[in-house]
Amino acid sequence: MDKLSGADNQNFIASFNKLQSAMNYISGQKEQEFGILFSRMLKKGNPVIQRYQNFLDSVRDLRNILVHNNLPSGSQYATVTQELTDNLDKITDQLLHPVTIDRDFLKKVHCFQSSDHLSELLSAADKYSLTHFPIFDGDHFVTVLSENGVMNWLAASVTSSLLDIDNSRIIDSLKYEEQRHPVVFVKKDASVYSILEIFVSSARRGLGNPVILIADKRPIKGPSDIKGIITLSDMAQIVSIIENEA
Repeated sequence: MDKLSGADNQNFIASFNKLQSAMNYISGQKEQEFGILFSRMLKKGNPVIQRYQNFLDSVRDLRNILVHNNLPSGSQYATVTQELTDNLDKITDQLLHPVTIDRDFLKKVHCFQSSDHLSELLSAADKYSLTHFPIFDGDHFVTVLSENGVMNWLAASVTSSLLDIDNSRIIDSLKYEEQRHPVVFVKKDASVYSILEIFVSSARRGLGNPVILIADKRPIKGPSDIKGIITLSDMAQIVSIIENEA
């Protein structure tokens, strides 16, 4: 049989070529071959290519067999389904039009000065259900204080009989962060895939759960530059968005 006979095979090859063109476009290349693009985008950490790495490796092999090899009649390995082609089209769309975090995660972020009273932070935490608090010293970004750090400070103050919430300052609690979580700054056009990869990479390297601050300006010049915050509690929403795109 003709190795490219049948509408399914032809549609598959057409979709594969569209994917390769998209990869060339994103990589700033003109007509680079798929294998080189694939390896280069993996090395650079493209989140879509990373997510579908095994699938793309398989369809690359299938494409090569269809185009370059003569297969025995009725070979099941060369059978292409519409579902396979549809998945290729979805990956191409995700490469060219990734879902970005500005769609769901831009929001008012409650920032605090290190000189603020802890009572102000605790009041805001209770009122707005906050768990992480970006801390500034004037316009200089200092760190992100977590609710665990605050609780550690409370416990230490009670134990030492020095608890005085009304007169205590946020700066007094900063040293009680039991684990310095990585603080990562991203722009609002970052893809949800890249956000997931930040959490996965951090866990893989044993760095703890990152706190992601959305800010288009670097360096940060004040609290107003922070346009959103993403923490571990947002992972269910991130995963749901990605699964709906898949």
